[in-house]
Amino acid sequence: MESPRECWVHDTFTGDRLFKLNPEGSSSWTAKVSGVDESSLEFVAEAQGFDSRAEARAAFNDYFDADTRFLVVSWGDHIESATFNRVPEYDMSAGTFKVTGRGIRAFANDRSTFGVNNYINGDLTITNRTHSGAAARVMARLTQWAPEWNLPVDLSADASGAYSRAVKRDEMVTGESLFQAIEEQGYEIGFRPYFTSTYSVRWQMLVQPQIAIGAAIDVPLSVEKPVATDVSVTDDSSKRLTGVFYVGRGHGEDTITAWAGSPNGRPIRDAFRYAKDIRDQAALQAMSNAAFAAERFPVRQWSLAVDAGDDFSPMLAAPGRLLDMSVADDWWVADGTYRQRVVSVRGSYGSLTLRPEVQAYG
Repeated sequence: MESPRECWVHDTFTGDRLFKLNPEGSSSWTAKVSGVDESSLEFVAEAQGFDSRAEARAAFNDYFDADTRFLVVSWGDHIESATFNRVPEYDMSAGTFKVTGRGIRAFANDRSTFGVNNYINGDLTITNRTHSGAAARVMARLTQWAPEWNLPVDLSADASGAYSRAVKRDEMVTGESLFQAIEEQGYEIGFRPYFTSTYSVRWQMLVQPQIAIGAAIDVPLSVEKPVATDVSVTDDSSKRLTGVFYVGRGHGEDTITAWAGSPNGRPIRDAFRYAKDIRDQAALQAMSNAAFAAERFPVRQWSLAVDAGDDFSPMLAAPGRLLDMSVADDWWVADGTYRQRVVSVRGSYGSLTLRPEVQAYG
């Protein structure tokens, strides 16, 4: 089938669609449930439809500008990749561009609770909010100060809950470290791009123990012509732990600590971690519990290939989608149906084949 993929330039602050481009087939991307997306999009200058080099030069310097523009790859109304230009590379002899991009969450690495010109306003206090509400308040702080701080994000739901955190400006923490502190209590923070009615792009901020989108779809593997091919299963025990010990704020005997663990008959592999910005023992205990729950067992990850087309939209393999993988009479995996969640998906502009990575859900 003819691919309905398109690639457009969008404005960072508004999300507005600006100009259509024609990438090379080798252009590729990886979308992740966490929003830490990556892309490498390639363009031949003379294939972009400009009437003159002067016109093209002005446009390319605008459209490939780092951070003020982002590139969107879409399949109909579904966004496969939306990444901000970070490293545009021009090959003068070949007349080609390679634009490396990152997902919207990358901005959280470069922003703190204050701007360089308003340190005095950098304290941030979050009191008795849900984890979703706490993440929303962090994101609001990262985008509140001036037009240059704006990002087209719909904040996650805010409500009363058990999460509290007091950040002092002299800690100079990044937004990403604040997100990670919330995630370390057993939550995920993701950013799902979507089109508005005018094809501007916005991101829906999602905060859940396991981010999931839509109903599960059946993917039978033990049939003559399965939807998924090239299936492999990896059990990764490289980070498997029997216990985790956290050290929080304080000195000497006044240091707060927390632990979680159980050998369960296995050789001891413990982890010792520092969270010196955490003052609350209950918060530290929640971090210990979440870390051990996530790392006490090997991570089983399935890799597979699916072909996009009329019978299988790329939307069904997007990060957060659920797949019911049915197995029968296999050498390694016991008979049954395994509900999996797409944690990342790789694609390339010139291929209909998508390569999701999935892990157990629930």
